[in-house]
Amino acid sequence: MFKKVVPVTKENHSHLFVKGTDNFLFAKDFHIAPIALKEFFRAAAYYPIIFLEEPSSKEFRPVALLGLQQGENLYIDDQGKWLVPYVPAAIRRYPFTLAPTQDPNQFLICVDEESELVGTEEGNPLFTAEGELSETMEHVRKYLTELHQMEQFTHQVCKELKDMNLFTSMNLNFQNMGQNQQIRGLYLVNEENLNKLGDNDFLKLRRSNSLPAIYAHLASLPQADRLAQFRTDEEVPSATN
Repeated sequence: MFKKVVPVTKENHSHLFVKGTDNFLFAKDFHIAPIALKEFFRAAAYYPIIFLEEPSSKEFRPVALLGLQQGENLYIDDQGKWLVPYVPAAIRRYPFTLAPTQDPNQFLICVDEESELVGTEEGNPLFTAEGELSETMEHVRKYLTELHQMEQFTHQVCKELKDMNLFTSMNLNFQNMGQNQQIRGLYLVNEENLNKLGDNDFLKLRRSNSLPAIYAHLASLPQADRLAQFRTDEEVPSATN
């Protein structure tokens, strides 16, 4: 999705404009999208939410499954329209993102200079005539800050779920051109282990308000069957499905 990410500065970007993200063709090859815990309830109505394990760190992270193979996003049509009402926050942030600095509490707002949403003529300016961040960029700053906080909370909860031994592996079976295929390396929260948690661990999840998200994750899993059906029938999801 990102091609050339650089820090936003008035010296280099005072002449640039950014267009709204009503065209999502930039994400047409994304078969997964990172998703934060606080998004689970809304996202579960449209996407299967599963967890992946990072090979190096062995940490778990949640993603919305958008397709059944790499380079496939079944939630975008040929014109770039997103076909269900809720778009994951990590995709809506494009073409902006945050980059860390030497100070762990400070981040730089960055932009993808090669994005088709960024140009010199159309859209909203990144800076005012006085060289200050524009109102649009102030909204971007707030959005990226909130998203970072959501991601940090998600990371902490995933660590707790791992420590409580709540993740279990799963395989997703589907048909492709009449052939049985399988996606491995997926994880879900083990509902049986969740129900067997001791009082202290269960209350810990309850106090952090993580339980509704966990149940939304479990409720989202049948969406994988629908996703496979969309692909088998050469259909695409719509807001009424």
